[in-house]
Amino acid sequence: MSKPEAEVLAVTKRRLWSSRFPGVFGIAVGFAGEIVIGYFGFGPSRAFSTALTVAMMSIFALGLVFLTIGTLRINRLGIFTEGVAPPMKPLTNLFDEPYVIPWRSLRSLGVSPGRSREDPPNSYSLVLALTDGRKIRFGNDAVGWRFGSESDARRFYSITALLTADDGALHPELLDTRSPVIQSILGAIWPERGAYRPTRASRVGVAVGGVVALFSGGLLAVGWQQDLLIVRTVFALSAFLFLGSLTTPNMLRRKA
Repeated sequence: MSKPEAEVLAVTKRRLWSSRFPGVFGIAVGFAGEIVIGYFGFGPSRAFSTALTVAMMSIFALGLVFLTIGTLRINRLGIFTEGVAPPMKPLTNLFDEPYVIPWRSLRSLGVSPGRSREDPPNSYSLVLALTDGRKIRFGNDAVGWRFGSESDARRFYSITALLTADDGALHPELLDTRSPVIQSILGAIWPERGAYRPTRASRVGVAVGGVVALFSGGLLAVGWQQDLLIVRTVFALSAFLFLGSLTTPNMLRRKA
């Protein structure tokens, strides 16, 4: 895809890498695991048999492949003058930053419910119907979590509603950032209730799990032998807490 001329509403690069962070962390852990397994399997200690070492390294390598692909698929969601960037990239466009579908490649853009750009709903869904027959579906949750803002989620809806006619036809010529309509949409503000921000429980889990996992992992790395089973158990549980909290930002969120 060609590079977009200008963004109308798009996720910042900082937010993009925040969404990719769990994958980047997992890749770093995977590489560290490969090094540790290789050292204990092929190093002086020969703690593992050759067959077990190769099997474990193969599993880690497979995990690294999936993590790398999954991380790169996370796209810089947004609306650009040349087209729309969906939340995820196809496998054929992993290295496009961002991956933008040109307006000419879209047959229609489905917006549900309704098309009230003046009063955008909290919950909505979008369907991008491409000229090659593919359909890409996503909604307010994908938009809100990527932007980290309820106002941006509503702005995204308002712009897509502006671009679509009743029959689903597109009118990208309306994407003039200097026009009063676009400026009024981008300037609109709605109450932020924290729906797309990690809960306190999630943040505490990340902080506590991360610190404890780092400390216990450091002990294991330097060859700590006292209460080794306890240290390993603490490391495993704290790492699970860290990753679980990191990937579950809605942890213990109270329903409105």
